[in-house]
Amino acid sequence: MSWNGLMCRHQPAGAGEICKIGVLVREVKVVKIVAALLTAGLLAASGCVDDSEVGQPLLTQLVDGAGWPTLVSPTESSLATAISTPQVGLEIEAAPEISEEVFEETKVSGGDFADPLTEELHFALAEELQTLAEMASSWNPDVRVSITVELSDGFRHGLSPQESHNSASATKSLWAAAALDVVGLEAAQSLSYAALVDSHNLAAGQLIDLAGGVDAVNEWGRNVARLQETYLEAWRFGADDRVASDFNPDKPLGNRTSTSDLAKFYARFYRGQLLDASLTAALQQWLRDTPRSMATSTELGGVLLDRLPREVAAASLHKGGWLPPGCCSIELRHMLDAGVIVLPDGEWFSVAVLSTRGEYFDQTVRWVSLAACRLYVIIAKDLTASCDRPGDGVHDPAIWLLKPDVLIESPTQSASEPAPVLYFTFDDGPDPIYTPQILDVLKRYGVQATFFVVGSVAASQPNLLQRIMDEGHAVANHTWNHDDLTKLTRAEFDETVGRTETLLGTDGANCLRPPYALFNETTRLWALEHGLEVVTWDFSPKDWEPQSPEKIARKIVANAYNNAILLLHDGGGNRSSTVLGLELALEELSQKGFQYNTLDCA
Repeated sequence: MSWNGLMCRHQPAGAGEICKIGVLVREVKVVKIVAALLTAGLLAASGCVDDSEVGQPLLTQLVDGAGWPTLVSPTESSLATAISTPQVGLEIEAAPEISEEVFEETKVSGGDFADPLTEELHFALAEELQTLAEMASSWNPDVRVSITVELSDGFRHGLSPQESHNSASATKSLWAAAALDVVGLEAAQSLSYAALVDSHNLAAGQLIDLAGGVDAVNEWGRNVARLQETYLEAWRFGADDRVASDFNPDKPLGNRTSTSDLAKFYARFYRGQLLDASLTAALQQWLRDTPRSMATSTELGGVLLDRLPREVAAASLHKGGWLPPGCCSIELRHMLDAGVIVLPDGEWFSVAVLSTRGEYFDQTVRWVSLAACRLYVIIAKDLTASCDRPGDGVHDPAIWLLKPDVLIESPTQSASEPAPVLYFTFDDGPDPIYTPQILDVLKRYGVQATFFVVGSVAASQPNLLQRIMDEGHAVANHTWNHDDLTKLTRAEFDETVGRTETLLGTDGANCLRPPYALFNETTRLWALEHGLEVVTWDFSPKDWEPQSPEKIARKIVANAYNNAILLLHDGGGNRSSTVLGLELALEELSQKGFQYNTLDCA
């Protein structure tokens, strides 16, 4: 494993020189400090590697594994190798330098910091990055890791900070910020909540649309957030044509980002440099509401704050992105989490941590949460915090499926590997023509599913509603008239949800699926007062659109992974293709060892 790092002070507008490399050599600390600095490679970043013409940045290059690196300019080494940055290809003017009055220029002259405590902190961070890199490699062979930390005073430290990686859901916070900036709070709040708190992919796509599309999001990221390695190529959830104008299907780049960009985004956002005060406050709250635990493999939602002291985690914010087993090949699996950790004294730091490509995904997840905690201990000087957890460094195959090919190739499960589970859900029924056909298909394949019924429709089909329940399926609430919940008053909400709730009685599952997946924090809280949990979905083949049964089946099989919630429709239109496509998909999925459960809402 190789790594390079960075440390830099934000430069004020118009800075005309490159950030200095602060190599501190004290008589008593020569070996320890020089080794830490040269291994972690404290380099210029942020304003130094920005759009301003401040000279050539320096790279740290280890020569044949020797202990002493050579400092060379990018013209003498390969930037393409050291920093894998996708070419956005948009004609975007460089962002003007924004005067950041919060920072005063600090001279790092001759390698001296302003005081010994500052010096001690920066060297402690440099050493910790080296330790974390070694730990990751010992836990998870072949893993690649990246970390960037930006302190509130503008200094930045990094471990392979500018390496480009798949962003997964980690950049949804960026898309939400762009949408808020373009259309305002009222238009974007319900989608932002769904995209961030529930990591809802359809809502995330609609946020991209609100921001003006894929190209507009990329332009906002470069011009406003001043990001360099972040690129959105395509987000096809709900819209196959949501792609960048420079997308080349023969040479796809994928959606990319770096920990350097994410740490910079969160630092600038938290300082209030990206959005006005009201939008900043709203986005901060949603990012505080995001899941933060790795309690079980099915409840993973980002782990950056998982090991922090409770009061620190409650004040902090983050958004994770993950590609787990059952989703992707070993080369693509990763956990990427980024945010702002707020210290008890009100100080803060932004941080982005990524672990990728390792076979042992349970240790990938553990390492990300451990790294964030250990960095917190150093920066907060909190010696009471305990970061270690039982099981760290010891691979447990029972936590995660080891190989995704179990899901896509093997017809049977081995005794040591749990069978993958799918949750089929059906909306807008019950329909007297198509619901019975779907029930017949489900019965043939032993599938238990969840039917989100429209109350007014179900009331007209009492025998069909009873058949659904008699055959072991769950019935749940999809409102009385398929209403957009975000446009309702509290009285109207209680009417459409409560009336359906009364119809289903004690037989109804405690789940509410908002029509069109539209809801916000207010409607979610109203639902909780009814004892209902808001549930959306992970994937839909969009069976409401005209398409062949074969195409629907292919989409279902291609997007089937452990614990995925799939959306189909048994009502609301002609569902003949859905019926046939479902049978084709179940024929293939059942040969691959899948099991099927009903949703269990709290």
